[in-house]
Amino acid sequence: MLTAQHVIFGLLAAMCAIIGTAANALSLVYFTKTQICSLKTLTPILFICLNVVDLVLCVLMLPVSISNFAAGRFGLLNYEATCYSWSILFNVTMRYSIFIIGVMSVTRCIALLLPLHRIKRRIVISIVITYFFLLTIQEFVPLMYSLDVVYDNVTMMTCSYNLTELFPLNSAEMKAYYFISQVIESLLPLIPILVSCVLSVYQLKKTSSMSLGQTSSDRNNNEATITIVTLTVVYLIFNIPFVLFGVENSIYIFSGVDIMGSLGITPRTLDILSAVVQLYAITLNSMANPIVYLFRIKRFRLFVIGVFSRQTFKTKDGTRMLSVVYTRTLDVT
Repeated sequence: MLTAQHVIFGLLAAMCAIIGTAANALSLVYFTKTQICSLKTLTPILFICLNVVDLVLCVLMLPVSISNFAAGRFGLLNYEATCYSWSILFNVTMRYSIFIIGVMSVTRCIALLLPLHRIKRRIVISIVITYFFLLTIQEFVPLMYSLDVVYDNVTMMTCSYNLTELFPLNSAEMKAYYFISQVIESLLPLIPILVSCVLSVYQLKKTSSMSLGQTSSDRNNNEATITIVTLTVVYLIFNIPFVLFGVENSIYIFSGVDIMGSLGITPRTLDILSAVVQLYAITLNSMANPIVYLFRIKRFRLFVIGVFSRQTFKTKDGTRMLSVVYTRTLDVT
């Protein structure tokens, strides 16, 4: 039976899927077209990685929307194979987005504080790729132990597996898994992200007082830093609730203290709240990132104007981005 909950969350998932996918696809075209000559530097590569992750997260909301409007009676997530694939993709990209934001914040902070120190691009890229494969291997744990991945027909939000089928709740194995997934992958990255963000803002304020002596390269670096700091703040706004749920869950696993239960929240209500925060807050963050690009990157704004008004503009190497009915060149240098 279709309920108000199904309609509300179905519409929210559809909004993330349609608007988020279109916006991230547009920004991905922009980054790959205009930054292809800048891939020898680290920042454009990280922007493209984050963009791809955001695009995948938004696309994954489409089957969630369909299942909500179908009240769980049919849909891709009703099949174990597709449900398992969805679970792997969502969990990997969700945690990978945290890591990418962290890498962007730290590397940009180092570039500001130590301008003469050259960050080795190959080392950072190797770390980024290695972490992706480690996350993927971790998500194959249910498959290795033949655990069933089941779509929740009550919340209509997520595919999940029950690790208690494999390990007792208070076992060392369960605690180790939660320590890795909740503490190391979700909570610890916040420390370097927050520290890097604060130091970057401090350094920007410090250099702004010397704006008369800045070169064009210095100003471009400062603009890139402001964009990354803005993305970091947006990320923190959307993801802090998810981290707090992870902390509460970890406290319960490690010490047995039920904080939510002491507040009168039933386990079922907690499951729904946790699913809402995990699924929608993170994908809304992915949908919001292109809006940050729109306000912070002038050339992206002009690119979007060109797409919707069929105008062209020149990139740095003089090539035009769009074929048009009439020609109007916008100077973006």
